Amino acid sequence: MRPAVELGEASIDVADLVLLGLILGSWAELEQRLERGLALEAMDLPPIPAEEIRSAATYFRYGHNLVSAADFKGWLGERSLVVADLSGVIRRRLLRERESQLHTDGSAPEIGGTMWAEAVCSGGLRKLALAAADRLAAAHRLGAEAPGPGPEGREQPILELAMERASIGLLTLGEAELRSRIRRLLALCDALEQLQTQVADEQAIERCLASHLLDWLQIGGEEFALDTEGAALEARMLIVEDGMPLVEVAERAGVAAAHRHLVLDGVTAEANSALVATAPGEVAGPWLEAEQWRVVLVTAKEPPSPQEPVMRERAIQELMRDALDRTLAGRVIWPQAL
Repeated sequence: MRPAVELGEASIDVADLVLLGLILGSWAELEQRLERGLALEAMDLPPIPAEEIRSAATYFRYGHNLVSAADFKGWLGERSLVVADLSGVIRRRLLRERESQLHTDGSAPEIGGTMWAEAVCSGGLRKLALAAADRLAAAHRLGAEAPGPGPEGREQPILELAMERASIGLLTLGEAELRSRIRRLLALCDALEQLQTQVADEQAIERCLASHLLDWLQIGGEEFALDTEGAALEARMLIVEDGMPLVEVAERAGVAAAHRHLVLDGVTAEANSALVATAPGEVAGPWLEAEQWRVVLVTAKEPPSPQEPVMRERAIQELMRDALDRTLAGRVIWPQAL
């Protein structure tokens, strides 16, 4: 079987990617989405307009930088797909979105014939390839310290899941081969966890957070949003110059005030500038966001802390990403288009 990812002498093929998806849970989620889409297709529902499918296909093409018709057909051909395959993936996605509240009877046609197109065009298989590359990189970086297969038997739950999936061809590998592959993949997952303990210790986390004191600054406040800039400026004046409570100003404007938690690197440049210059107890805004003008009464500004779970996780992920990318650079090969 042709490799999908190679790093040094190690490689991962598509069957491995499916098994990794079973380990991580993402393959079952992909199957569930496909099954629901197929079940909706089988129902007597109003069809998705052809123009809507064409528009979504154009968005897909440009999102994948497939500007010319030749590039688009080449992309499909490299993946053993045709235009109808992509149209089916798009149609099922639009059906799921449109009929999100509609319950099906749980039955659906066999998914085997459509799974490849769904896995490729949804990006699910590519995500699994990237996850596999990270795990190969972790084992490569650890070298002789990389963990072995671990205790026998822990692969059994995944093996049982794999044995249930006759329609996607895993059974052709045989039980012994599946068991061996799963044990190897579990060892690679262990390597990723072991690498994290090495590169993301307490000192490294603290250094990482210290390098992001400004862009990961957390800001809490009370916010309301209005449709026009003029109304938002007038509302701000009532708070700043007249001392009117923000909640009362919001009520007068006929909107609700809500608590807002922001991190500076996650807001627009305009909002960033306004919030950086605003001390707790002061008002920031208005700025335009999601077609509404926002006004925020800042109540707290906190630097990133290793005791704060979200910030701690961000630091760990950045440290891991840096370590993995440096290992992958110039070494990883993608022999198969996914």
